[in-house]
Amino acid sequence: MTLPDALMAHLVYPTARLVLRSPFHDLVSDELLLVSHTDAETGETRAEPVGYHESSRGADLVAFTDRGWATDLDTGESVTLTHRGDDVPATVEVVSDPGASRSTSARSSSARASTRPHA
Repeated sequence: MTLPDALMAHLVYPTARLVLRSPFHDLVSDELLLVSHTDAETGETRAEPVGYHESSRGADLVAFTDRGWATDLDTGESVTLTHRGDDVPATVEVVSDPGASRSTSARSSSARASTRPHA
């Protein structure tokens, strides 16, 4: 069952942002992280909660989303990943993915996140 977009936008995502930035982030940090970026249309900084997978080495993060904001990210763009309560600066790298039309990665010395629209 999928929740309606309006419920997600006005209740679920704001709640996830609040919790991920709070001392209670441990409640959801095993499943979610925040990708903070500059909105292409408004110029405002936005923080988007996304699910992620952590590699067995613990150095790579791969986050997937089908939300439209991810297509606005371009190679070289700076983002901040909020992972387990820590802000990690990262740089976007657009990569190709056979299962999707576009994939975007954010890399830093300690993290890698990828946002990929679902096929």
